Amino acid sequence: MIGSALQQIKEQLQGREIAELIELPAMSDPNAQAAIQLLGMLFSAVYQGMPGLLPLLGATMVRLSLEFGNAPASTIGYVAHSMVLCAFLGEVETGYKFGRLALAVLERLNTQSMKCITLGMFGFFIQPHQEALRAALVTLKESYKAGMETGNLLSAGYDIGSYSHLAFFAGVELDLLEPELAAYSAAMAQMKNDSARFLLDMTWQTVQNLRETVSQSDRLIGTAYDETVMLPKHQQDNELMMIVVAFIFKLLLAYCFGNYPAAVDILTQLKPCWMVLSGTVFIPIFHFYAALTHLALLPTQPETEQAQLLTQATTHQAALHQCAHNAPMNHLHKWHLIEAERYRVLGNKAAAIEHYDQAIALAQEHQFIHETALANELSAKFYLEWKKERIAQEYMTQAYYGYARWGAKAKVADLERRYPQLLAAILKQAHSALSIDETVFAVGTVTSTTSSSSVSDSLDLCAILKASHAISSEIELEKLLSSLLSIVIENAGANKCVLMLLRDDRLLIKGSITEGSKPVVLQRLPVEDSQEIPHRLIYKVKHDKQTAVLVNASAEPTLANDPYIIRQQPKSILCSPILYQGQLKGILYLENNLVTGAFTSDRVELLNLICAQAAISLENARLYERSQNYAQQLEQSFNELSAAQSRFHNLVDNVPGVVYQFRMSADGITSLTYISADCYTLYEITPEQASANVVDCLG
Repeated sequence: MIGSALQQIKEQLQGREIAELIELPAMSDPNAQAAIQLLGMLFSAVYQGMPGLLPLLGATMVRLSLEFGNAPASTIGYVAHSMVLCAFLGEVETGYKFGRLALAVLERLNTQSMKCITLGMFGFFIQPHQEALRAALVTLKESYKAGMETGNLLSAGYDIGSYSHLAFFAGVELDLLEPELAAYSAAMAQMKNDSARFLLDMTWQTVQNLRETVSQSDRLIGTAYDETVMLPKHQQDNELMMIVVAFIFKLLLAYCFGNYPAAVDILTQLKPCWMVLSGTVFIPIFHFYAALTHLALLPTQPETEQAQLLTQATTHQAALHQCAHNAPMNHLHKWHLIEAERYRVLGNKAAAIEHYDQAIALAQEHQFIHETALANELSAKFYLEWKKERIAQEYMTQAYYGYARWGAKAKVADLERRYPQLLAAILKQAHSALSIDETVFAVGTVTSTTSSSSVSDSLDLCAILKASHAISSEIELEKLLSSLLSIVIENAGANKCVLMLLRDDRLLIKGSITEGSKPVVLQRLPVEDSQEIPHRLIYKVKHDKQTAVLVNASAEPTLANDPYIIRQQPKSILCSPILYQGQLKGILYLENNLVTGAFTSDRVELLNLICAQAAISLENARLYERSQNYAQQLEQSFNELSAAQSRFHNLVDNVPGVVYQFRMSADGITSLTYISADCYTLYEITPEQASANVVDCLG
């Protein structure tokens, strides 16, 4: 029956574009209206209680719309059919078109009562198959708002639970995400929407486990969620979806903290039931961590079991490949990371290197902070096994800062404990920041007197808030540049700062400042023409789009031949990219000539936060500057037009018995019309046909 219903839809659509269905007439048949409205009311119950009937439900609603026209409930029919195509049939492109059709009909009919369900289903089950996860976050927030406004509290709760999952997997900073989760959890508790609250609390507890070191990192036990209490309850209530979601979060944590045996046990429990989450972002996440777990274990197992582990990893990677094909912005970097790990265990180092770097670049490009850090961490482990400790140190440093930026303090501490030899420079900087007199720096940002070395533990919150407010409040480029340079020199422990902005793929020095002096801004000096910066380092940061920290710049082998380094012999250097939506907008170069190791981990983190805010403000300033230029051009054109009109009026006013009229276009005056005073005859001529003095007057 289901196959027949789906086939009937295909036949009805022969020769028709899905987007054109927005032009179907309004449904007027009373029987059809009653039927589609009833089916729409059944949607939630069918989805939760009998999902096997969802294809039939969606196909029936689409058929009614095709035969009788669009109705408010058609939006649910289209989005249900879209979900079936994406989740169960693998027809992602067609399914996405039906999802977009549902949104178009929703907007056309302005049906508020259907908005929450339609947007919620599209945002969680359809949009991530073709768009970035972060785009779906906006949709789910809007669906939550619509549900709260229309009283559909149940759907609103599920939507915000879905939002929590996507926000976590998209790599939203945990420091920003956790307060949101706490607020939404409290709201769900007030509405007594326990199912939505449990799903949200699992995400919240996962965030807590990443932010706070606990004895068993892969167990969801804390103030947000307690698996020892909740998992038996889910089993008793036959809530299979809840169990699978919890176990996928546990799998992620077990792998993240290196507890591979626990990860294998979790995979064993997931094996018979993970398909309950088909069509959701949990499926590629499951395949990703399952494949990585098998590959991590493979070298430690007997040869008889290694082939089986490799086969299992390859199977999960193949499943992920289709997700990467449909939504490369969300999953292609994951596939490359698995491929790198696969080549690692096979001993193909050259191929492994290529795929590690691909994974890092793609994850960074699409703002997956946590998975950029993970790719750097695995790259570091690969080089460490290869006895390339110096290269491993560079990758592990990037992993360290990446996890810190994400807000995963527990993971940062885990790296410090596991790889102290690779992080020795960072740990030494952090400890030195506690022992060096703070007067060495312009303004000390070390606020802790403990022995903790984690970058997130010693940030000066007041400095961050002050800097963020000062930068975000400026819209004019000159004031923004001056403010930015002053803030950086004050807070970053530098005695020299140079700001470069990218214009037409060329870096221009737009401002600079030295300690104790005022900023010099609105320069336009090409980087290659400057003798005040190390060119090689600048170009490396431009290419890699990653922060470079040099503890002792004069002793750095890669810069040994740089003329600036040879001439100035700087002690410490920090060079950081300014990124807006993954695109390079500029570079900040900082230098300290007094001490080595001046740019401690907390200062690097503070500068990263300042750069993130500066990127947004610089983009706003650029748009503002462009609008001002347009306004000036418009005013100039208006003044020129007014002057031409005035000259023309003066000319024809001296011609007795003639009334005039003229037409203009963007190219100037196109025709002149003379009205004879004695016979009222209209004469239309071009400027070229007019008398010489008229042409001269018009310019």
